[in-house]
Amino acid sequence: MKASTASSKKRVFLFFTIIYVLMAILVWGWFFKSGKSLINSSDAFKQHINALAKYGRFLRGVFYRLFTEHKLSVQSYDLGIGYGADFLASMQYYAVGDPLNLPAGLLPSKYVYYYFQFLIFLRPYLAGMAFLLLTGYKKNLSAMARLTGAVSYSFCGIVLFIGMWNPQFVQPMICLPLLILGVWKYIHEKKFLTFTLAVTFSAVSNFYFFYMLVLLIIIYTVIYIFTSKAFAGIGEAFKCIGCFFGLGFIGALISMPILLPVVLAFLSNPRAGLGSHAVPVLYSLDYYKELLVSLITYKYFPRYDTVISLTFIALPALAMLFLKADEKNRNDTVRYRIITIVMTAMLLIPVAGYVMTGFSYTINRWSFAYCLLLSWLITVLAEDSMSMNIKKILAMGAICLVYAIVLFLFGEKSTNINPQLILLGIMFVFLFAAKLPEIVRRGGIFILVLMGIAYNGYAANAPEAGNLPSGYVDKMTPEEYDELVMNTELRAMSETVPEGYDNYYSYTGRNLTWNASLPYGIPSTQFYWSLANGAVSDFMESLAINEMSNFSFFGLDDRAIPLQLAGVKYYTLRYNNEEEQRYIPYGYAPFSEWYNFGIFSNNNSPALGYTYRQTMPRDDFDELSPVGRQQAMLYGAVRENENNKIPCEVSELDTTKSEYYTDISVPYEVTDKHGVKVKDNVFVVKKDNGECTLSFEGIPSSETYLYFEGLNCDIKEDAANITVSTDTPENRAVTKTIFYKTPYSQFYSGWHNYLVNLCYSDEARTRITITFPQKGRYSFKSLQVICQPMQSYQEKAPSFAAETLADNELHRNPKSLMTNEITGTITAAEDSYLVLNIPYDKGWTVYVDNEKRTPEKANVMFLGTPISEGTHSIELRYHTPGLVPGWILFIIGIIALILLNNIERKGRTDGKKFEQQIR
Repeated sequence: MKASTASSKKRVFLFFTIIYVLMAILVWGWFFKSGKSLINSSDAFKQHINALAKYGRFLRGVFYRLFTEHKLSVQSYDLGIGYGADFLASMQYYAVGDPLNLPAGLLPSKYVYYYFQFLIFLRPYLAGMAFLLLTGYKKNLSAMARLTGAVSYSFCGIVLFIGMWNPQFVQPMICLPLLILGVWKYIHEKKFLTFTLAVTFSAVSNFYFFYMLVLLIIIYTVIYIFTSKAFAGIGEAFKCIGCFFGLGFIGALISMPILLPVVLAFLSNPRAGLGSHAVPVLYSLDYYKELLVSLITYKYFPRYDTVISLTFIALPALAMLFLKADEKNRNDTVRYRIITIVMTAMLLIPVAGYVMTGFSYTINRWSFAYCLLLSWLITVLAEDSMSMNIKKILAMGAICLVYAIVLFLFGEKSTNINPQLILLGIMFVFLFAAKLPEIVRRGGIFILVLMGIAYNGYAANAPEAGNLPSGYVDKMTPEEYDELVMNTELRAMSETVPEGYDNYYSYTGRNLTWNASLPYGIPSTQFYWSLANGAVSDFMESLAINEMSNFSFFGLDDRAIPLQLAGVKYYTLRYNNEEEQRYIPYGYAPFSEWYNFGIFSNNNSPALGYTYRQTMPRDDFDELSPVGRQQAMLYGAVRENENNKIPCEVSELDTTKSEYYTDISVPYEVTDKHGVKVKDNVFVVKKDNGECTLSFEGIPSSETYLYFEGLNCDIKEDAANITVSTDTPENRAVTKTIFYKTPYSQFYSGWHNYLVNLCYSDEARTRITITFPQKGRYSFKSLQVICQPMQSYQEKAPSFAAETLADNELHRNPKSLMTNEITGTITAAEDSYLVLNIPYDKGWTVYVDNEKRTPEKANVMFLGTPISEGTHSIELRYHTPGLVPGWILFIIGIIALILLNNIERKGRTDGKKFEQQIR
């Protein structure tokens, strides 16, 4: 009997595998027919596949370090992540920790092109397999019913849309069924291993979704415990809940080498719990209209990432849940009614999305759980299809009819609805045909579901329908992919600049390729990753840098002084023509050309680090305006976390001295208003693309800024790209964009001050045109036109290169290009304060002449330490914060798991002995 049951289970998995492959061809074959890969041109190409390839190199680097250099220390600091960042923490969201990504360590980087696409197929398949494991625990479910739910789950909207943009978003679909299975096994069998290991698997796979999974499984477990008959009293129920927290804690301990470093990094992430995001009381009416449609058919780019997009069968499955239940199934029915009501309310109320995203912003990426719920209800419907009486079928049909009427009257208009409703009607024909054999009825419903999925695939991907493949990278060979990734501005620099891989240099420029620096390991001003260093964001905000957001930024707005402070040596132009050369910052001169690229160099840029004779406390720095702050840092370092134990005399900068500040706020007049009125510090824009011009007498040989202080936009959308442009008598036109985000935007950074650099010009600029993209009210605390003469910068810039880290070596791993050590020497003419243009991170330790020091935070975002007069050896050593404690906690977790396992085995053995004695 057991052998027969095992064989039956294997047949279910085998049949699912065959069906999944066939459906995958139907759903995603459109990509290959269109000549496209499965790699989205946006996030997948810019972030996910890039991170996976680098993770493979990191793993190979670990093995090289261990078996060739015979060292245990992990080289995890990657200078190619923006200005530099910890790879393990920064990339956990994308690649690090997920067991499915480990094979990347065995593949040359170019073959990640294939493996990444394979994972897009694999993850939904594993989600379906996890669903089959879950449903297999319930012995009363037929194979056909389970398969109907499994294919619904594997091809839900999470997979068809958001999982195609961000493949990692499918991972929690694998984790949640395993967690629920673990709950069942512990409650009914007192077997803890499934739950504990499912917690570990969830935690290492993705910290962002682990947070959601923890909240979801807590809610589910509490509801399950109090609606089951497994406990004699409430005391036992609460005791069981306590046991689950203990088991979850052990599972989390085992994950700590991966989880702890990313949690510590998350605490300094500027997006984490910002608290300034606005949360609407309700969503817009369009959201609810869209939600009505999304329940039963494909929806492209749903608002707030509320992705459901199942097929027609989700509607009767929900309807049946609220019909009268059989007495034997009453507890289960009550349980799923509660869960459905709770989760539906969470979809309808914005604050739920806000909480589920860690109080960062409002979004419903937890909707994979709703897809699991619906897929379970679909399984139950398919199972009960043989036992339904005519009364229940009529009631279910009436509910579906009412829903369809509401959908047509109030839902979002979509041609994708009709085919699903036709399939729904055919399903009711099967249900009303009372004498149909089981295989025909259940098999017919199963085939209808497959047809619904195939249609969703068509609606999403066919060229004449959704045409999702149009936004994807062309199909190519691995060699062509490798060339595409590597053939960026970094190729131009690596071919022409004198610095080697083991010497420090950084770059910025125009039309930079997102995250192009990651494969090369070269520092840059551009960054597009979800987990950012809060010190970098603080630097940009303190100087009112005009950038996109605190986790996606290209540079320092071509401003000469911030670029000098950041030690940026090279400026690249993708198209080296006269129009693009207008944006080159002051102080950068032509260096080289490579095909269409132009490379410009700042000869006063420090090699790595620079010295000051004076410092200033952060409080004095904060008292200055953004323009004043950048000028003050030409004369003295901003010093935080001061270490008074280091004997070194460095004087304090008097930030009140007017001689440090040469910027001039020039008067202007608002002219040429088109659809714009100005009143009481508010631009009232009456039409889209309204514009006005500020006329003024500028100053030659200056950078010209437009400074919005306290900008707030009262507009319909949650973002506004405000265009700011200028020219000169010689028509040297320059255009910049303010990427303003309202507090309702998920990309909101809390930024309201924008110092827009309209670039250096020998001639005086005389006008600035502001174009507002949307109707609305654009208020501000103050609006200034500021000219920043370059004379003081020209005088101070050489001092930055005069005392810098000579003979610097990055000690890179030859496989991963990462490091955990940077060395060099510096000679100071007198007692000085050394700023090292590496982003501040608690993982760094500084050794000055072999004396260990904790680095201070300098110039808002960098490392700093005082040094005395003379020549010094400088060594920077890095360790990933939390990695060593994480391994210690891992060992504790493994010991706890072994002890629990032994206790469980002993309990089972003692139980069997007791039964034998009774007999």
